Amino acid sequence: MKKIIVLALALTLALLFSCGKKDAESPYKDYLLFVGKDQGASTIMKLNVHSGSISPLCQDPLCRHTADSGCHFFGAVTGTIYQYGGKLYFQRRYQSAAGVVSYVIGYDPEEQSEKSLYEITGGGGMGFSLGYFWRSYEDENGDKVSLRVDLAAGKLETLDENYQRPIGQYGKLYFYPIYDLGGQYGEYLTHGFALGDSDGNISKKYAEDKIIQLVCTDSIEDDIVLFYCPKQRDDGKYDLEDQTLWACNLKTGEEWLVNDNIGDVYFLRDGDSICFANWIDDPPVVGFDLNDNKERYNRTGGKIWRQNIRTGEIELFLETGHCLEATSIDMIDDRLLFAYTDTDYDDYNEIENKHVGIWYDYKETRGWVIINPADGRFIDVVNTADIYSRR
Repeated sequence: MKKIIVLALALTLALLFSCGKKDAESPYKDYLLFVGKDQGASTIMKLNVHSGSISPLCQDPLCRHTADSGCHFFGAVTGTIYQYGGKLYFQRRYQSAAGVVSYVIGYDPEEQSEKSLYEITGGGGMGFSLGYFWRSYEDENGDKVSLRVDLAAGKLETLDENYQRPIGQYGKLYFYPIYDLGGQYGEYLTHGFALGDSDGNISKKYAEDKIIQLVCTDSIEDDIVLFYCPKQRDDGKYDLEDQTLWACNLKTGEEWLVNDNIGDVYFLRDGDSICFANWIDDPPVVGFDLNDNKERYNRTGGKIWRQNIRTGEIELFLETGHCLEATSIDMIDDRLLFAYTDTDYDDYNEIENKHVGIWYDYKETRGWVIINPADGRFIDVVNTADIYSRR
């Protein structure tokens, strides 16, 4: 059975992004790739989802992963790793003599070579999707500029201001948002979604009566796609942290409610089931935070839930005992990965801070619970390469 990952990416491109599908040609199919620390420097690390082993992607055991070391993976930016066509792409940012520089890098694992595809100057919204690097920003005259880089060809293309960017793919068709809202969150919410060709010619529209925050284009299986709808508050505004989850059959147009209280968490689809960690009503206390003088809670209770998208039936799938990050999940080679951050509020150092006085630095442990959905067995992996490690 085909397994699908769904991750939501909030971008500032006035577009809805959905995470790219796993690259079937990738030599890293058994690995979660992430930015971590090795030899005291930031670099791309790999986590084997079957053994739980963590090691640098760089094969040189003596490499310092710095700009002058010749390392292919130095300066990789967290959250920008993208696999496409058997190659690896990421953003690189580092301090040079001229200041901070940033590039889009393409790496060929077979040839063990890299190529700089685009230099990023300034800010704006940007990200990888559908075989492209996309960017939108304002130039020095205040004019909006939208562009994309064809990753396979290395070609830069400036887009027309009226260009409608697709948010996902379905066979030979593409998903497009329908923007006609304006007002609060107008650039993030859409009035339904549509399918069309690569030039934006629309062939069919869906869910036009609904306000949608995210179409999970990578959740498609058996022609069914899932999407999030924020609830409308009494003041008329939409609450992006209080959402419902819907399903739509792209062949028939049939829609149905899957979950009326999904909040702002993400899910992993496994056939007719989705797995997720959600906020619970009575979360357990995990300690007292002296910095803010208040109790801290495990908002998910360490629980992972499984729900049938056709019947709506929900069951408790696994209790992990960890403070799960409900928006940090992944699926690699038929394994479900749920990230966690556990804080020990009884283990801390007192640090003098000129702005706030005494600051209590608590011990934090980050890692993943990696689950085999076929039998519910899991392994617990501590992130020994955590760049955010606290002591």
